[in-house]
Formats: sequence, C-alpha cells, structure tokens
Amino acid sequence: MEIIRRISKIRTKHRDGILTIGTFDGVHLGHQAIIKSVLKRARSINKKSLILTFHPHPLEVFDSESQSITTLEEKIRIIRDLGVDVLIILRFTKKFALLSPMQFIRKVLLRLVPREIVVGSNHTFGKGGKGRPRQLKEAGKVHHFKVFIINLKKCRGNYVNSTRIRALLRQGNVKKAAVELGRYFSLIGRVMKGNGRGEILGFPTANLKVTSSNLLPENGVYAGYVWIAEKRYRGIVNVGYCPTFMEKLKHPRVEVFITGFKGKLYGRILKVEFVKKIRDERKFNSVEALRQQIKKDVKLGVPN
Repeated sequence: MEIIRRISKIRTKHRDGILTIGTFDGVHLGHQAIIKSVLKRARSINKKSLILTFHPHPLEVFDSESQSITTLEEKIRIIRDLGVDVLIILRFTKKFALLSPMQFIRKVLLRLVPREIVVGSNHTFGKGGKGRPRQLKEAGKVHHFKVFIINLKKCRGNYVNSTRIRALLRQGNVKKAAVELGRYFSLIGRVMKGNGRGEILGFPTANLKVTSSNLLPENGVYAGYVWIAEKRYRGIVNVGYCPTFMEKLKHPRVEVFITGFKGKLYGRILKVEFVKKIRDERKFNSVEALRQQIKKDVKLGVPN
C-alpha cells in the first residue's frame, strides 16, 4: 500500500481511481463495509482504490482531552490489511477546518480527479461538517465523477459508529465494542520498567507505555490476549491506579500478566487485545488478599 502525506504528492497514476473519505477512527464494521465497496468496485474496473483520511482526528484538534480508538499506526495497519492501494493522510489543522464544503471539493478532491467517490450516508465534510453526500453528487455532475452512498451498518439493532464504540469502551464493555469493531479492541505499546511489585506478588507484569491520547477502557481487570512478535499468549490486564499500593498516579497504568511467558520484555512492543472485563479495580486490605484475587482472575481468563 502506498502512503501519501501531502496533496502536492498526488501524481497522474493516483487519479481516476475509486475514492472514499473519512477519519475512519477504529476502522469499525461500518467503515469496513465502505472500504470493501471501494475495493470491489476498483477491482471490477481495474482502477486503484484510494482512501483519504486525516490526522490528527478533528476532535483532538479542538479538544485536547479527546481520544481516538486507534492510533494512526494501527489505522494504517488495518487499512493495509484490507488491501487498499493508496492511503492519503492529510494533516488536519484549525486552518484546514475552515475550508467550506466547496473549497474542500476544489482544493482537495479535484486534485485527486476521482472516477468515483463512495461515502456513508452520514458523511460530512467542510467547515462545521456542513457538507453532505448530496453536495458531492451535485459537484460530481459538474466535475464528472460519480458518487455512491452506502447505508449505515447496523449491528444488533444499533447503528455502528465511532462515538458509540468510544462510549462502550469507557463503560468497560469491550465485548460489545469488539462486535462492532469486527475485532478485539487493542492497545499497542512499548514495555517500560515498573516497580517490580508484580514479581513480589508472584505475577510479574509488563507495564505498557501509553499516552493521554490513547483511549483506555474503563478502569478494571480484563481477560485478553497478548501478542509478542507473532506469538499469542493469554493475559490478564489491569487498567487503573493501583489503589492497594496507594500510588499517586496522574494517569491510569496498563499492567499485563502474561500466562506462560518467561523472559525479559523491557523495551519490546506488545499488542494487548481486550476480550472481556472480569471485575472493577478496587483496593484490597492486604497484599495477600490481592494475590489471592489475582489467582482467581487468572482462572477467569480467556482460553488458549
């Protein structure tokens, strides 16, 4: 997959393709339906499939506390795995956000000269999100590109969208979030040195480095899988503030106990998949009480 990060890098070979546009946070089932439609159409007429997306997420530009479901790197990986030919990532700024719908069409879309554009029925673009699919259709008549509108994806009676998935994760409902994402919610990060308390408890943990922009599920203990290189292990993940040890943490910590793994992990990259929530995080009266609870948590983990 070719990645382009500036509109000035568009060349003749990128034009006359089948294009979709969006932030694609989470690349959930609704996004996947649109992308697969683009792929199917592009292959049927031997044209390139293109995605135009933006970074950072527009919400993050206007709200410093906003968090995304997927990092840019994870979004790129998912889109690449779907089989897209070209991914265009434009930097989203407050200045870019001032482009009216017609300015966006003229300054961005017409540089791509698409043959067809595929968007969801709830797609918006331009300043204040005032642009709608019907405006794309009207522009297509003038500038000779077709527009296809895909109905919103439903899952168990609810429309799939990134806002709903973020809410599910913040409620700790990783099982429902996984259904709508089409995969387990995951975090990817480097292992940093911890305080060694896990080894004292008999359950050595890997401390995952996360930033304030990482969307974390609700504080608690989760069963999941941990990927180290290409190998998958069972894991128990604690997200929270370690209340038993009364640490004064500014941000939640992500600690992972990996079943069946022996070895050093400091500095390595892990992918942690959240399968189900086992319990809320809570303060225990003693270290021994915490140790016994962790034993129970491990028994409630996911199967091999």
